[in-house]
Amino acid sequence: MKPHSYAHATLKESMRTIARMLGWVRNTDYRLLNEYLLVMQEKEDLDSLLAEVARCLSEMLDYRLFAFVIQDESGVDAWIDPTMFRDAFSRIVQDDLRLDSDKDIRFMGSEDAKAEQVCIAKKDLEVRTFREASFTAHLYLSTGRTLLPYHDDILESLLSGLRVSLINHVRIRRLEGAVSEDFLTGCYNRREFDRQLERHVAGVQRHGKDFAVVLFDLDHFKGINDTFGHPAGDRVLRSVAKAVQHTIRTGDVLCRYGGEEFAILLPETDGMKAADLAERLRVSIQGLCIKDDDNFLISVTASFGVASADSRMSAGDLLVEADAMLYRAKNEGRNRVVLSQD
Repeated sequence: MKPHSYAHATLKESMRTIARMLGWVRNTDYRLLNEYLLVMQEKEDLDSLLAEVARCLSEMLDYRLFAFVIQDESGVDAWIDPTMFRDAFSRIVQDDLRLDSDKDIRFMGSEDAKAEQVCIAKKDLEVRTFREASFTAHLYLSTGRTLLPYHDDILESLLSGLRVSLINHVRIRRLEGAVSEDFLTGCYNRREFDRQLERHVAGVQRHGKDFAVVLFDLDHFKGINDTFGHPAGDRVLRSVAKAVQHTIRTGDVLCRYGGEEFAILLPETDGMKAADLAERLRVSIQGLCIKDDDNFLISVTASFGVASADSRMSAGDLLVEADAMLYRAKNEGRNRVVLSQD
């Protein structure tokens, strides 16, 4: 056999070997995909479902970064692994979704608070997106392997498997929102406030993150009801709640604490920043133009108490501190902000 013929035959055999290997890898990947899709159907909550997707992609693609983002009317939720990319990924999502701040992103799943943050760029990520009537979902992936054409089919199959679960997740969250909503103002009610406060304080105790609570009360609200009537008082409550919602971040939590008293939960916010926000809200409320049915202007002001959490505090301790600051604000003349200095 001539040398060039031998080389040609060797090359053809090598190509056939590579093709057989690729076929074996592809068949293995599809087998794994089917196994994971079956397991995914058994998962009832979104966290465990996305963890299963992460295991599937890790086994098939040895990813460097996997993240999933859901955006609906309630805000933006994100799941990411590993969390050492969280800060860089937050900035990518902020730019992609045109968010005012990366603090508007609510992260799901577990988090390693001690993870040293590592940079990653948008150009390093594969992105897949699908849209439903009530939400948009984005899959971000940085792989340890070169993506082959059939991997597109695998990613599409995973997204299809997630689609029904995500629709159910958004529907359930809406139902939960209806149960936890104050019917008059549209913000959260006291029951939901207590639940979320306990969760955030537990996070402070575990990870030492910044967290603050603002309590505020509308000044002389009984006089508004007595002078203008209860329908006008309800209008004031709705106007104040709307003004506050327009000022706070997506991840912050506004609750009607009771009557004319409101509370705000501020994750990843220290006392000084919380007091600055409270001052902006005080000015905003004082500037509201609210009129009764006879077109008379209703003047309204509010007093604010601010307290920040530390790892030794319980939820009850934090509330007592914020309430004490609110009492001081009222006692010192109202229409002011008082911050705990402890």
